[in-house]
Amino acid sequence: QDFVMEFSKFGRRLKRSPIRAVTLPAMQRKAAGHDVKMLAGGLPHEDNFPIKSMIINDQLELSYLNQGLQYHSGAGLTEFREEMLELLAPFHNLQNLSIDHICGTTGCTDGLSKAVELLTEEGDEIFVEDLTWPGFLAIAKARGRFVKPVKMDPQYGLDPEALEFALRNRQNSRKQPLLYTVPSGHNPTGVTVSEERKKLIYQICQKYNAIILEDDPYFFLAMDGQLPVSYLSMDTDNRVIRLDSFAKIFAPGLRLGVVIAPPAYIQKFLIANEQTCQFPCGLAQITAIALLRDWKKSKGGFSAHLTKLQTEYLRRRDILVHALKNQDAHHNVLDFTIPSHGMFLFIKQSIFSNADEFAQLLTQADVAVVPGSCFEPTFGDDDDLITIRGGSQGDGKYDDDNDPTDSITKKPCPFFRITFATASDEHLVQAATTIVSLLANIPQPPPSTPP
Repeated sequence: QDFVMEFSKFGRRLKRSPIRAVTLPAMQRKAAGHDVKMLAGGLPHEDNFPIKSMIINDQLELSYLNQGLQYHSGAGLTEFREEMLELLAPFHNLQNLSIDHICGTTGCTDGLSKAVELLTEEGDEIFVEDLTWPGFLAIAKARGRFVKPVKMDPQYGLDPEALEFALRNRQNSRKQPLLYTVPSGHNPTGVTVSEERKKLIYQICQKYNAIILEDDPYFFLAMDGQLPVSYLSMDTDNRVIRLDSFAKIFAPGLRLGVVIAPPAYIQKFLIANEQTCQFPCGLAQITAIALLRDWKKSKGGFSAHLTKLQTEYLRRRDILVHALKNQDAHHNVLDFTIPSHGMFLFIKQSIFSNADEFAQLLTQADVAVVPGSCFEPTFGDDDDLITIRGGSQGDGKYDDDNDPTDSITKKPCPFFRITFATASDEHLVQAATTIVSLLANIPQPPPSTPP
């Protein structure tokens, strides 16, 4: 029997505008070539659009451009959803799905904030890796959700045993707990979870009736050329909500992505779109459609673009890794795992107990890094906003004394995150030199001698 998602009070209250319920079917018929007399919605006439042409490799037809400039469904243009389903189907086993399973987003952040609102109530727990993207933590905390960290292994990702312990001992009585995870090229650690581990995690979520919120913006940045198996591709009972982003494979300024989920969720999501942003940016959608269609006509197509991206990220990663290892060869102050996906190195330095102070010194030396403490679920908590809850006391504090596994980091945090995605080759090498030089030249106390 299929898993049936339960919506929050907010999600259950969402109702579609009656005007849209009338106008959108008519607009779809018009787009399909019917001679529809549009007297219902307050749609501006297309002749009044000041943008008359747009060139994305090839010039777009005016009628096609006008679709992007006009009001349309909160799910996005039909053509956009069709193109995205065709693009993603081979990677996530979507061949038997329709566009009713896919909806446009104004980027992954938009998709995540709506997921939190649709699936959880204020005071609910959300389970996350014990190091995770601060953007999601901010989304959850601002909406009054309790963020529950689950131990992850620094080399293999989310720990199944720790997840089962957390779900079994959860404080909240909600029937469908929510797990937020970044499984590929994890931010900040760079870890990619194996297919075998994902199967275990999925089975645990089945056991405890949990929903998996799969945030996977680094999926295509596979520097080894091996795209991972997604949770969505192994979803047999409709409990996975997957977010894909254009930020890393096209451009972040498009603010465009998609959510893939059961149709009941998509229907709620598109109404949430219509009540906030109305719909994903039309110009961004037709830009994506034009690129995808152009790639279909070109030799290699999207695969060639992907290979180019992966090769470039591999080249950049290797420049930085080689520079760091070369500089650190005689000092041994750094420890890190080389990632196969994504754009980050998560480095443990051995000089400072807390990398925050080291990050400040690097800033003064014109090298920008992010200290690992920024990715801890407790980051930014204060007396007025305590958003970690756990243990048997339910006192608002996270108590993992009974947890069978320890966290990847214990405060203070000696890790820091760096990216090889942005800086020039020269700056990557210079930054590596500065990082090791600063650490190697910090005065150390003399070793203690036995009495």
